[in-house]
Amino acid sequence: MLKVLALILILAALVVTPVLAYSYTASIIVIEDDMAGYTELPIIMGGDNQFLADNSYMTATGLDTRILKASLEMPHMIVTNKTLFTSDITQNSQTNFNYTFGNTALDNFNIVIGYGGHITVPDVVNLELGDSFEVEVKGYIKTTHSDYVNRNLVYKANAFKLYISAEGSIKAEITGGNSVTATGIDSGDMTIVVSANGIELSIQIDTDAPITNAVGFAAVPDVATDWLMLQNDVMPYAEYIKIRVG
Repeated sequence: MLKVLALILILAALVVTPVLAYSYTASIIVIEDDMAGYTELPIIMGGDNQFLADNSYMTATGLDTRILKASLEMPHMIVTNKTLFTSDITQNSQTNFNYTFGNTALDNFNIVIGYGGHITVPDVVNLELGDSFEVEVKGYIKTTHSDYVNRNLVYKANAFKLYISAEGSIKAEITGGNSVTATGIDSGDMTIVVSANGIELSIQIDTDAPITNAVGFAAVPDVATDWLMLQNDVMPYAEYIKIRVG
């Protein structure tokens, strides 16, 4: 069982010439007492971030916040009433984090959805892929365990699917068309780019050479189904998901 304990605000005064500035730190304790270890576990902590922003503990965007384990920054995001982040948690352990404010602003948050969550993007004309497109995903992806086989990263029913097809394998497929698979992929933070140019479908992982397949190429069907992303806990956090058409 996991427990998230004791949120304690600590005021620390920092002298910065020529004005006086302040930073704030909240202590977070995560206890695992069920003899289970986790890799990039999504952790959700309740708390009134709106109050903290309204009272100048953090900026209005919250982009000046960080979650630290020692000096290491954890992927995180905040909403008005909760803070979400990911971390490795060892079995039978107590892990301490600091929730800090007043840092240099981030460009954006990571996307952290928690266990059982996913993102739904409604079907719109501008996101119909056709025969020329690029789908790019960056974040931590779990590929090397049988539990994650057949779990989707990006999915549009009866149209397009990017998913874990086997342990260590990431596959992109067009419904009624061709598919392409990258193999030998370890779990970790990575960038996946799937592209089509009207002739062939390709997939590239980080800076590896693209893998292409022109056999049976067909345009992605134009169907009225929503996009579903980060399903089935296969991706604890994402830096971004981009879809380009044309």
